[in-house]
Amino acid sequence: MKTLHIENSEYQLPEHLNEMTVPQLVFLSKLVAMKIPIQEIKVKMLFHCLKAKVKRMKNEQYHRISIENHLFAMTTEQVVVAASAFDYLFTKPDKNGLCFFDNRLTRNPFPEIKIRGHKFIAPAEALTDISYNRYIYLETYNSVMQRKPEAIYVFMGTLFRRPNAPFNPDDLNLEHMNRLKPDVIVLMCWFYIGSIRFIADKFPRIFPADGGNANGGSVFDEQMHLLDFMAKADPTKKKLIREDRLYDVLYSLDYMLEELENRSGLD
Repeated sequence: MKTLHIENSEYQLPEHLNEMTVPQLVFLSKLVAMKIPIQEIKVKMLFHCLKAKVKRMKNEQYHRISIENHLFAMTTEQVVVAASAFDYLFTKPDKNGLCFFDNRLTRNPFPEIKIRGHKFIAPAEALTDISYNRYIYLETYNSVMQRKPEAIYVFMGTLFRRPNAPFNPDDLNLEHMNRLKPDVIVLMCWFYIGSIRFIADKFPRIFPADGGNANGGSVFDEQMHLLDFMAKADPTKKKLIREDRLYDVLYSLDYMLEELENRSGLD
């Protein structure tokens, strides 16, 4: 957490998306969806996280701010400086001067939910506990959603599983996933994308620089090619690899690629 000093008082602000509470993340998601100016989002997040009540004073250069029964008068410039605590929410300007929401959420905001009395659980932080096979389907459905938004419920059914139930792509509990609240869907998509970005940064040999699909082809087909490469076309090994944990597979693949690089360097 980051400490904000206002006169003689100190307040704590989240220093990363992973430090935000679920209500704070929901509030942020609604602001991002509104496509309002970035500076306005930062200021609104500042006041929301401080649980502040704000009123413009007669002198428009000042704002009357009430936090925990403490009253402060802050200039617009002081508010903007304080709101810079949320600079991490957005990328630096690109060549066109545009900034974008910089999603780095890897902490699951909804590790457990109940739908019509049925309990469902979702992956641990940064997808550290999912199988490679489940990852293959998550990536596949994630790419399909860009063309078919209704696939979101299939994607959610791959993320949320009944406790102790092994992943089965033919049993995705769609009748329950259709009842998920929009806020849950949005934040779970953020969690997945943020985790995928984390994984891409962790294994740069395996993933393109942007963590996405390099050639625009089928995600499922690409994963099958990687599977063949690791298993050397051995069906038994392919089955075992698919059942293995995602991170174990990625570490093994990263090692294999490093070995290939070293051999190429010797040639």
